[in-house]
Amino acid sequence: MPPPSQAASTYKILYTFGALPDGNVPAPGPGLLIDSAGNLYGTTIGGGTGPGCGTDSGCGTLFKLTPNPDGSWTESILFNFLGDSATGAFPGGLTFDSSGNLYGTTGTGGPCDDLGCGTVFKMTPNPDGSWTHTTLFDFPGLADGTFPTYGLTFDSAGNIYGSTSEGGTKNCGTIYQLSPTPDGSWTHTVLYNFTCNDSIDGSFPAGGLVLGSSGQLFGTSLRGGNATSCSEISCGKVFVLAKNSSGAWVYHTLYSFTGGADGGAPETGLVLHTGKLYGTTRSGGNLTCASGGCGVLFELSNSNGVWTEQVLHTFEGGSDGAYPVATPVFDAAGRLYSASQQISGGKAFGAVLKGPEVLHDFVGPRNGQYPNSLTLDSSGNIFGTTQGGGLIPCGVNSSFGCGVVFEITQQ
Repeated sequence: MPPPSQAASTYKILYTFGALPDGNVPAPGPGLLIDSAGNLYGTTIGGGTGPGCGTDSGCGTLFKLTPNPDGSWTESILFNFLGDSATGAFPGGLTFDSSGNLYGTTGTGGPCDDLGCGTVFKMTPNPDGSWTHTTLFDFPGLADGTFPTYGLTFDSAGNIYGSTSEGGTKNCGTIYQLSPTPDGSWTHTVLYNFTCNDSIDGSFPAGGLVLGSSGQLFGTSLRGGNATSCSEISCGKVFVLAKNSSGAWVYHTLYSFTGGADGGAPETGLVLHTGKLYGTTRSGGNLTCASGGCGVLFELSNSNGVWTEQVLHTFEGGSDGAYPVATPVFDAAGRLYSASQQISGGKAFGAVLKGPEVLHDFVGPRNGQYPNSLTLDSSGNIFGTTQGGGLIPCGVNSSFGCGVVFEITQQ
């Protein structure tokens, strides 16, 4: 396969995360949020002032980046996660509601055992510019799900949907709903318990959920698939959860990965665009690229209830990189963007692609390495984060770096 072409673009670092008390290691997944004023919001899974995760590491932060007239950006830490039962630790991706409140999850926290099983939280802006943190739900134990590390999805009635990577009746993950009540509390309902049966539903949902036009929930699981070809690697599934005529939620597998040319281990979230689903897998594809393949960018389309996969790009570990973990994004013109984590056999540390074209190679480490999220604004500018690089040495990541926020403009 010929190497991907290189598109003209300009790369700029907007912010470099530092040692404590700053946040470090931006959370992967759905990407930064952009408000109407052009401010960026995100989380880090480490750093901050929280004492519950070790004096040298921190429990994570929620941050805001504000653009300045001179082109620079100013960081504000809106909240420090403390690692306690009230606030949790290791936050994931964020979601806005229609009133400008922020919602998210923490991987730990709450009343469940020593570390806690996770929380769902809300951040409310105040007139003085501060924000107020409220815990909406503490996951109390195994049966309700544990480790809700991915993003949240709202429906038009204000219900929140999410997934836990573990817990449930088989400790294989859950899909849950939080419904608001008149007194301001939230009611938690487990909509589906994964069974760990690879031929039925697999296990360990990953990447969050996407709400369809009919209220159905699309998602991926890391494990599951063909029992023969996936005996030693995680192949994974794409699934939908939809209500039947009696109002019960029912699970359906849309596609089972084989771990071969079609990919395996879909770790990122899905994108629903013009009735089709798009995503990436961390493994599979070209199996001569590293051990188990370097991943693919895929499309699933529906014809009379049958979903068919088309591989849009096979990562080769060259200038296009390998092991994508950022959720793909579309621009207003329908062009699809993705990011890879690593470039095998060289000094580069991932890439951002527009279709098959490479927009930027991360040569790191000070310019950032291992991109893990992408977001586009209305003008087509690309914003993202890297989980490493930037300031080196940097706290506990002395040789790895604490990560950066970047912008790519196309020429």
